[in-house]
Amino acid sequence: MAIPQWKSRSPSIRTYKDLAGVDFNNEPSLVTSNRSPYSVNMYKDYRASMQAIETRPGFKNLLTLGDPIYGIFFFNTLTLGLKVLVHSGNKLYLWNNFPEVGDLNNVTMLFDDMDEIKSRAFVYNNNLYLNDGKNYIFYDGLIVAKVESVAYIPTTTIARNPSGRRSNIKSCKFITN
Repeated sequence: MAIPQWKSRSPSIRTYKDLAGVDFNNEPSLVTSNRSPYSVNMYKDYRASMQAIETRPGFKNLLTLGDPIYGIFFFNTLTLGLKVLVHSGNKLYLWNNFPEVGDLNNVTMLFDDMDEIKSRAFVYNNNLYLNDGKNYIFYDGLIVAKVESVAYIPTTTIARNPSGRRSNIKSCKFITN
């Protein structure tokens, strides 16, 4: 019995362009690639002045800063309440009037050397830690600082006695077979 020979295949590539809307006339498997067999979340808002089709009914833009928004972080401090930080462009803002509609007049810039990529954050010990790939930032509800300025860096030593004094070992030999 012969062992089958496997040939590597190149990945199939599908490009979507010249999108033409929804096709309800055909079976979903027969719809062309520039049309959609479904219209999930499509909605016509008859109350709006333009009566346009919306893809997410009820959603509206609450904050415009002029640059792309790479992250919005909600931080509930124990003493100061909810704080909302927005990473937009290369800046980190505090959204002062959240959840009201905001613009550059309703935000306070906290940091201005952010990387222009999606950022991530987590809360630990009642502090927010934000990482954008370039900076590792600490926020406690009042101040923003780089983690290096507030972090504890442990000291590690090698070849010390349990008492802390340096041992008398001058050299080490490793025996190999």
